[in-house]
Amino acid sequence: MRSAAGAAAVHQQPPDEEPDRERPLVLVATADPDLRVQLAQRLKASGFDPVKVRDSHEALDRIGDYLMGNPPRYFGLVIVDLRLRGRKGLDLFLRLRHGDWKPPVILIIPEGDATLAAEAERLEPAAVLGWPCSLELVQLAAKQVVRRR
Repeated sequence: MRSAAGAAAVHQQPPDEEPDRERPLVLVATADPDLRVQLAQRLKASGFDPVKVRDSHEALDRIGDYLMGNPPRYFGLVIVDLRLRGRKGLDLFLRLRHGDWKPPVILIIPEGDATLAAEAERLEPAAVLGWPCSLELVQLAAKQVVRRR
């Protein structure tokens, strides 16, 4: 078990990714490393402060790290790729929906999975995008969701 100090050290921003408190904080949760990097680059170019995570456990850790910061920071948007192993992407979304703080969430679902698409729509996220889709579409959806808040 890690100590609280050890947990915080594991999740600090790399030096080239110092947080920008003026930009909306966006969590990008996807197991695909290329998609994580590309989405983060697009979001940063659009005026967001992206935080990349590879799974639901890391996502919850990072959210906690930012909420416990001094001063605390809240994510203005969470982008969840439902292709996280198993149903972990959907589980992450449900945990965010049932907490005290409910950030807007964009769900990315595999195109052609009608059952998952119907379930995602029923849960009423801020947006549902089928994958593959253009990174520009994700970027545009992020801007629209944050603007609505």
